[in-house]
Amino acid sequence: MEIRLSRKITMYIVTMYLPSVALVILSWVSFWIDKKAVPARAGLTITTILAQITLITGTANKFPGIADLKLGDTYMIVNFFFVFGSLIEFAMVSGQEQQKMRNTPEQKPKEEQKKGANEVELAANDDAVKAALMTSNSPNGADLDCELKGPETSMVDQLKKSFNRRFRGDIDLAARFLFPATFALWNCVYFALGFGLRSY
Repeated sequence: MEIRLSRKITMYIVTMYLPSVALVILSWVSFWIDKKAVPARAGLTITTILAQITLITGTANKFPGIADLKLGDTYMIVNFFFVFGSLIEFAMVSGQEQQKMRNTPEQKPKEEQKKGANEVELAANDDAVKAALMTSNSPNGADLDCELKGPETSMVDQLKKSFNRRFRGDIDLAARFLFPATFALWNCVYFALGFGLRSY
């Protein structure tokens, strides 16, 4: 004679899984908030962390306690790290914004103005230098050729700077795709293994 006992999963879904998933998704809202809105982002991430901790302790006290780690406890702990990851992401973005503010004093606009003035002068004299190269057979032509290659290196530097400006603050953009994709993969693995273990 064999007796099999099983618990209904509906109660666990309503009281544990759905609230935990909702808190993780709520923590992602900070990725769409403006980087300069530090109080809003900090308040949202800290609130979701505290709510996740409260949910973990509440479910631990509500269900029968055992010495071993339950499968539901593993799910809640991993979800807590997802919420905590949004706080780490906020700290990284905030640090980058502060560094950007430090690296843009009044000296930088002056340097950019000097570079812009030099480029204008080189562009104005470009036709004259080309004409001199076409008509000159002197050994100084190599020197003029080197001077012509100067603006090309400055253009490469400008492209690097524009690339850095564009992608430096895109941690939020990467997090908008990375966090949901990783969380979806984690849920697929968890529920596949969880229901597979329940079948034995």
